[in-house]
Amino acid sequence: MIIDPPRGDEDEDPAVQVLLDGLDVFRTPADQVLAHVARKGRYVVVDDPRAP
Repeated sequence: MIIDPPRGDEDEDPAVQVLLDGLDVFRTPADQVLAHVARKGRYVVVDDPRAP
């Protein structure tokens, strides 16, 4: 996981960008992130009733 420092105008760029294998986890839909990690052979427990 790579955390990039803030860049540019706050209206255009997030204050923090968190990348997981190149995916911005704050801007990429959750189903795409989960599909990506599944392709990598990992899994995420999603039995939390509060999870989207």
